[in-house]
Amino acid sequence: MTATAKDGIDDPMADTPRQNAIEAPWEVSDRLLACVGADAGAEIVIRAAGRLATRLNAAWIVVHAERPGREETDPVRLKRLDSALHLAERLGAETRRLIAVDTVGEILRLARRENVTQFVVGRPRQTLWRRLTGAGFVAALAERAPDVSLHVVNAPAPPPRRRALAIPAPPARLWTGIAAAFAGVALAVGVGEALTLALDLPNLSMVFLLAVLGCAATYGPWSAVAASLLSALAYNFFFIQPLHTLSIAEPQEVLSLLVFLIVAVLTGSLAGRVHDQATAASQRAEAIAALYDFSRKLAGAARLDDVLQASATHLRRTQGDAVALLLPQDGDLQLRVACPPDRALSAGEVGAARWAFDKQEVSGWRTHTLPDLAMQFRPLLSPRGAVGVCGFTPKQPDAPLAPEQERELAALLEQTALAIDRSLLIGEAVRAAALEDNEKLRTTLLSSLSHDLRTPLSSITGAVTTLRQLGAQMPETDRDDLLASIEEEAARLSRFVANLLDMSRIESGALKLRRDLIEPSESVRAAAERIQKTFPGFPIETSVAPDLPFIGGDAQMLEQVLFNLLDNAHKYAGNAAIHARREKQSDGSETVVISVTDDGPGVKPADLARIFEKFYRGGRPDGRKAGTGLGLSICKGLVEAMGGTIEAQSPATRRRGARILLRFPAARLKVDPA
Repeated sequence: MTATAKDGIDDPMADTPRQNAIEAPWEVSDRLLACVGADAGAEIVIRAAGRLATRLNAAWIVVHAERPGREETDPVRLKRLDSALHLAERLGAETRRLIAVDTVGEILRLARRENVTQFVVGRPRQTLWRRLTGAGFVAALAERAPDVSLHVVNAPAPPPRRRALAIPAPPARLWTGIAAAFAGVALAVGVGEALTLALDLPNLSMVFLLAVLGCAATYGPWSAVAASLLSALAYNFFFIQPLHTLSIAEPQEVLSLLVFLIVAVLTGSLAGRVHDQATAASQRAEAIAALYDFSRKLAGAARLDDVLQASATHLRRTQGDAVALLLPQDGDLQLRVACPPDRALSAGEVGAARWAFDKQEVSGWRTHTLPDLAMQFRPLLSPRGAVGVCGFTPKQPDAPLAPEQERELAALLEQTALAIDRSLLIGEAVRAAALEDNEKLRTTLLSSLSHDLRTPLSSITGAVTTLRQLGAQMPETDRDDLLASIEEEAARLSRFVANLLDMSRIESGALKLRRDLIEPSESVRAAAERIQKTFPGFPIETSVAPDLPFIGGDAQMLEQVLFNLLDNAHKYAGNAAIHARREKQSDGSETVVISVTDDGPGVKPADLARIFEKFYRGGRPDGRKAGTGLGLSICKGLVEAMGGTIEAQSPATRRRGARILLRFPAARLKVDPA
C-alpha cells in the first residue's frame, strides 16, 4: 500500500477516538513522541527516536517542555536545544515547545491529541533524592500513561572538563543596576531623614523597600539584591540605635533588620524576575509583530523581485549590516538582490554561497566552512528543496548570534524561502498556462487551416480540373459559373490570409496605424459597397446621422473593421444594418457610435465576453461552425489600437440577433487664428 493510500485510510480512523470519546491511544498506526531537554543528551534521544520511527514507518514529534518562570536562559544550553530541534526537523520530525505548570500533564494532553502510541525519553541523572523517592519525569510519565509504550534511552552527558577559573567581566547593565541601587538607597536615606524630622515614625523600613522594588522593576533582580543589602546597611547605620554605627543595641532590632533583609531580597528578586519576564515577553511580542509584518509584506508581493527586495530590506533592518540573496539560474547561483545595493560578493563569498546551496548547510562566518569570511550564508529551504541562499553580515561580528536571534532569523528565512517558492510556482503555473493556451491555439489554428484552406482549394481545384478536361465542350454559361466560383474561392482565401497577417501584426505589435482625421460616413459607405461586391444580393441597411464629427485613426483599418463585422453578419444572418450616430458624454465630450446589427440567432449571454477571443467561432443556424474565429478578434485589436472600444449585445431586436457597438472619441480640431 502506498503512503498516500495509507494516510487516506488513517485519517478517518484517526477521528474515531474523538468521535467516540476514547482517551486511550487508538492504535491504527504508530506515532512517536520524543521528550528532550537542553542537556547534551538531547541529540542522542532524537537520533534514537528517528531510527525507531524509520523502522516502524511512523510519524514522530519532538517536544521540549518548560514551566512558566523557569524558562531556559543559559545561552549555551539554549543554543544546544535549538540545534537539537533543528536536527529533529531535518530528520523529518515535527517540533513543539510547550510551557505549562504541569509539564507531564501537558505532554500527555498533546499525546492524546496526536494519538501517540510510544514515548521516547532520555534516562535522567539519578540524584540521591530521586533514588530515595522514586520521583522524576520518567517515573511520572510511566505512572500517568500506563497504556503507552515507553522507551528510555541511555544518553549520558560527557563529563565536564576542568577549566581554569575565569571570572567573566560583568555586563555594563549590571554596573548600571548597582549604581542605580546606590542612588536609590541614598534617595531613601534622604527621604527617611526628612520624614524623621517632620514626623515621629517608629519604622522607616518601607521607604527602603520602595527603593528595592524600584531597582527591581527598572534594572532587574541583581540590582534589587544590591539595593537590599545596601538598604539593610543604610537602615542600620542611619535609623537604628545607636545611630551612625553598624552595631545594634536592642535584640528585637536585630530580628527586625533580619526580617527586612529577607523580605527585601525576596520581593526584590521576585520583582526583578517579573521585570525580566516582562522584558522577554515584550521582546517576543516585538519579534512576533515584526514577523507578522514581514509575512504580510511577503503575502502582498506578487512578483519575485518584490519578494526578494522586501526580504532583503527586512533582514538588513533586523539581522545584519549587509544582506545578499542569491538564486539558482542557468546552473549557477546569481546575485539577485543586495542591500545595500553596492555590496558586491568576493570570490570566497560566492564559493561559500555555492557550498551552502549544494550541501544545504550554513557556511561562512563562525562556521566550519570558510569561517574567516565576514558574511554568513544560509540556504533557503522550502518543501521542494533549496530555492536560494541568504548571506548576511552580522551587526556584532565579535559575538555569536543569541538564541533569540537564531530563532528569529530561522523564522524569517523560512518565510522568505516559502515566499520565493510560491513566486516560482506562480511563474511556472503562468508559463504552463501560456503553453497550454499556445497548444490550444495551435490545435485550433491547424484545425481551422485544414478546413478553411482545404475547402476553397478543393473548389478551385475541382473547377480548374473541370475546365481543363471539359472546357471546350461546356456551354459558356457553365464556364462563367466555374470561373466565378474560382474567383469567389480565391477571394475567400485572400481574406483568410489577410486575417492571419493582421492578427500576426497585432500580436507582435508590428501593426502600423496612420493617425488621420476620418469621416465616419465615408468608412461606412466604403464597407457597405465592398461587402455588396463580395456577396451580391446581401441586403444591408445603412443609416448615418448628419454632421458627424471626425474621429482620429486609420481610415483603411476602420473600413476593414466594418467589413469584418458585416462579413460576420453574412455568415450568421440573412441581412445586416449599419448605423452611425453621435453621443454626448457627461463631461461634455462627444463620441461617435457605429453599430452593426443582424437578425441571426444571436449570442448566448455566457459567450458575449468570449466572442472577441482568437479562434472563437459560434454556430450557424444549421449547427455548423462558421469562419475561422479571427474576424472579431482582429476587430477588437484594430479598434483598441485607434483608441476606441468594442462591445457585443444580444439579443438585438425581437429577442433575436446581435449588435456590435464601436465607440470612438470625437477628434478635437485645431483652428488656426485668423
